Order: sequence, then structure tokens, then C-alpha cells
Amino acid sequence: MTRIFDAAVLLSVLVGPAPDHENPPPAAPVQEATPSGMPQLLPDPTNHSLSNDRPKALPDALPEPRPAGVIVLYSEYHLFRASRAGTEYVLIDDNTDSVPEGTLRTLASDFHSGFRVGGRVRPGRWNWDIGGAYTYFRGRDTELVVAPSGGLLYATLTRPGLIETAEVASSFARWAWDLYDLEFGSEFANTGTTRLRAHFGVRIADVGHASTTLYDGRDANLARVATGQKFVGAGPLVGAEAEWRLGRFLQLFAQARGGTVVGLLETSWRESNFDDQIVHADVWLARQQAVPVAELFLGGSLQVRRISFHAGYGVATWFRLFQSVDFPDDLNEGKASTQATPTSLDGFMLRLAFRF
Repeated sequence: MTRIFDAAVLLSVLVGPAPDHENPPPAAPVQEATPSGMPQLLPDPTNHSLSNDRPKALPDALPEPRPAGVIVLYSEYHLFRASRAGTEYVLIDDNTDSVPEGTLRTLASDFHSGFRVGGRVRPGRWNWDIGGAYTYFRGRDTELVVAPSGGLLYATLTRPGLIETAEVASSFARWAWDLYDLEFGSEFANTGTTRLRAHFGVRIADVGHASTTLYDGRDANLARVATGQKFVGAGPLVGAEAEWRLGRFLQLFAQARGGTVVGLLETSWRESNFDDQIVHADVWLARQQAVPVAELFLGGSLQVRRISFHAGYGVATWFRLFQSVDFPDDLNEGKASTQATPTSLDGFMLRLAFRF
């Protein structure tokens, strides 16, 4: 029996399993021929019977679209006033008892018009934008002071021991600001209700100030003190902008900028009497000056489609911008000292901007 079983196993191995007529093996796929007679390698997109295996949903991760390019153009109207510390030119005394007492008077600053124009562009492939702006401001202030009845005026700008008192004093001042800004910026937060933008760049500044003060009466005979200041420099600036949306059109905004401008400051000082016929002092100096700058603007805006209108109030302070020349006593006539003083601009701003 064992030999018969072994012979059956050997026969089944050599011959193989019997064919299954009920479940034949799958046939090889037949490639349909095209009209040219060549086999069709890709499925026919017009044959909807082949679309059953196509995906019915988009993948979870899609490549982010490239940001669209942006162009912003704006124009600002400024109504600013300029003020400088350390420019007191007269002491108003109600009596003549040779004891200086009363009120120190500084030339009052009026509001004057200026403007700022600029723009920025962000190419479609960039997350950073590049822009530039030009700021223009000119101001003129004047004032006249008369000694009170029974009193006098003390001249605070003249050298001691020469012209100390007067009956009338007048002061005149001019301001000139030309600023050129180049900025690079980027929006690092935009949630729909809050937008934050940071920027950095370079500022070129050409700032000037000139004043003339006249004294007449008592010790003075058309005495004049004329000063001139001119600063030209450049330096880096950094800043940020923030907007908060309050409704469909209304927003609040804040802008801050600061940096240091380094340049050359030229200062002249001339004092004379008898309508500039007798000169009491005439000095000039030039030195390198590092001027810290800080600016802050707050306000609201109204945006309709691609046009926005901003209105706000701002302050710009230039620390240690100009210098005052002082002669401390009448014993050492040639001893002069200088003191750096800050200069500020403050006022209202209106902006019209177009976004493309």
C-alpha cells in the first residue's frame, strides 16, 4: 500500500493539478487599437465608463497660491507747528528795580502747511515691499513785545554787560524741512480685524532754522541777534504700523518710527548794535552731530474698496538737533559755550491713499 500511495503522489506532481473548467484564469488585458492601428496606451477621457476609479475628493494639502502684487500711492497734507527748546529771547519785567523778575518769552509757533508724498510696491513673488517718500515743510513765525508801563525788557540773547535792557523786542524765525525716506516693509500679521506691518530704511534729511531778534530802546539802538542753523545727514530708521478694524469701513491706526540721523551741523551767531553798524560777536562753527529721531501718529481711517482716507494727530521730535550759543559772562569775553536743544513738529495729518 505504501508503494501505491508514493506512486500516486509522484504522478500528481509530474502531471500537475487538473484544469478548473468552472473558474478559468483571467485573460490578459486587450489594448484597444486607435484609428491609426496603434494600441491606445492612455484611457480615453471621453469614455465615462473608465472614470469610476478617479478620486472623488481633493487632497488634504494644496500648494499655497503666490501673493498678488500690490501698489500703494498716497499723498498727505500736514498742518504742523515747529518748536525749539532754549529760544527764550526776552524777560518781561513789570518794574525797574534792577531785579530781574517776570516771564520769559519764547517765540510762539503757528501752524503751517506741508505735505508728504510717497508709495510702495510689492511684487507678486515677494513678501516684502519697497517704497519711498518725500516730506516738505516750511514755517515762518514772528512776534513783537513791548515793555509794560513802568517796566522794562531784559534781552536774554545778547552778551552780558553790553545790551541788557530794552523797551521793544521782536523776533522772527524760519523753518525748512526736506526729508527723503527709502523703506522696506512686510506684513507679519493680518487676521482680518488686525493688521501689523514692520519696516526699516534710510532717511536723508536737510533741515534748516534761522532767526533774527531785534531790541530797541534803553541800552539797545536797533540791536540785532541773528542765528542760522543747517543740518544735513542720513541714517537708519525702523518702525511699525498697526490697524484695527471697527466695522466694514472704519479703522483705527497707529504709526511709530525711530532712528538716528548722522550728519553735519553748521551754526552761525552774529550780534550787533546801531542797525548792524557795530558788531559785538560773530562766530561760526561746524561739527558732526548724531540726532535721535522719534515719530508717533494716531488716528482713524475710512476705506472704501481701493481708496482709503486717514486723519490723525502726530508728533515728531529731533533730539539734540540744533545748538544755542551763549556767552556766560563779561569778564572772559571770548568764552562761548554751546548747548544742543531738541526740536519738535506736531500737528494734524490728512492722507489719501490708493491701493492697486
